[in-house]
Amino acid sequence: MTSAVVQPRGAGSAHGEAVLRRDRTIDAIRGLAIILMIADHTLGFAQNTDMAQPWMTVARLSITRAALPAFMVCSGILLAGHSVSSRRWAQVLVAAVLVNTGALVAGMSEFVPDILALWCLVMLLAGPVRRAPATAAVLGMLQAVYWRVPIGTYQPGWIVAFVAIGVLVARSGDREVLEPLGHRLPEWVAVMGRRPLSWYVGHLAVLGGLTGGGNLLGWW
Repeated sequence: MTSAVVQPRGAGSAHGEAVLRRDRTIDAIRGLAIILMIADHTLGFAQNTDMAQPWMTVARLSITRAALPAFMVCSGILLAGHSVSSRRWAQVLVAAVLVNTGALVAGMSEFVPDILALWCLVMLLAGPVRRAPATAAVLGMLQAVYWRVPIGTYQPGWIVAFVAIGVLVARSGDREVLEPLGHRLPEWVAVMGRRPLSWYVGHLAVLGGLTGGGNLLGWW
């Protein structure tokens, strides 16, 4: 999973410094999302072994489900006032190609496209999402619920909706509500949030290795 790398406006200005201060909160929330994501996928792996327990299903249907919305809302918050770095977009695309190719080679085509590929697709619509986030959120949810495309992963509309909600959060008082949470989380969580792409690809590689490489995403 990932979020937008931004190009700060007003570098060296008071506004630029404020953006840098706020980034610590975003990094911390992304770090928390990474922890939830890894926990979710690890539990999914465990459910296919003799370690399976009923509480694992409950956890995956509740607490760990917050990972994707948290990531995408953070992405939208950053997108609200800044453009996505073309270099970062290309990095995510390369990672998406590797992950999705691995899934296809493993015979897991139902898990393609993954969240990285969907994020790259949605970021091509970054302009309209920034200009009309409420409309984008509504259309995204309509697509995800009523105009579904035949894929086994997340519907693209959910990504659009959560990113658009992030844009709305950035432009409302809700943005400040996140500050206490971000500051309460320990620094190591924020450090994790600075490298979301590395954690995403890395934990998939580790779990893929634990399954013998033959079922990289089958527990997802």
